[in-house]
Amino acid sequence: MKKLVFLFCICALVIGCSSGVVRPKIEDGIKAALPDYIGPAKNYDVTVAGDELAMVQGKLAKLIIEGQEVKAAPDLVIAKLWVEMRDVRFNTSNRTLKSVDSTDIRATIAEGAINHYIEESRGSSDLSVALLPDKILVHFKPTVAGYGVPLAVSGKAEIVGGDKVNFIADSASLGRLPVPAYVVNKGLDLLNPVIDLSVMKFPVTLKEIHIVKGSTEVKGSAVFKF
Repeated sequence: MKKLVFLFCICALVIGCSSGVVRPKIEDGIKAALPDYIGPAKNYDVTVAGDELAMVQGKLAKLIIEGQEVKAAPDLVIAKLWVEMRDVRFNTSNRTLKSVDSTDIRATIAEGAINHYIEESRGSSDLSVALLPDKILVHFKPTVAGYGVPLAVSGKAEIVGGDKVNFIADSASLGRLPVPAYVVNKGLDLLNPVIDLSVMKFPVTLKEIHIVKGSTEVKGSAVFKF
């Protein structure tokens, strides 16, 4: 009898929250916990989906997170981060996450953020990248015959190790002079990885990368451990 009364009270709570009290409270609670799971951000938007009775019991069919200016690592800021989690379990007392069945992510990283990451992580301002449609142009100034000579190298991005993005050169120019291979390789050794997501708070596996003018977008999956 007590169990039936308890279930009735729960149902009454859910039905009585037609104004949307349950979902916003869960979304606000999860939103407050995201800086610990992902990193600080300019803003997070959280949307939950599923049966409201299940939500009261700590279960979500789907959780979607959209972050702007997410500081995923000390030297790496993601302009836009989209995360979709499925079959989510959370603590009803404090609305923090307990477990997630599967997670997809999509991240947009601006050209300026990549250059900041390269400068801070390499300690050099002589390396920079420009993002063009399906193409990367790298500028650096190696020393050739005792002189620092501006070098432009064009190429593409390639996912390596599942969580990093490397620059792969396809051509180079140094004025009208041929560029020694060792000079280009030295520059690439200093540059790569262009993006390193292994420094994030949760493991990711990248599957796709798309480059447009001024930014790049990566897609993949993630594993959240609680």
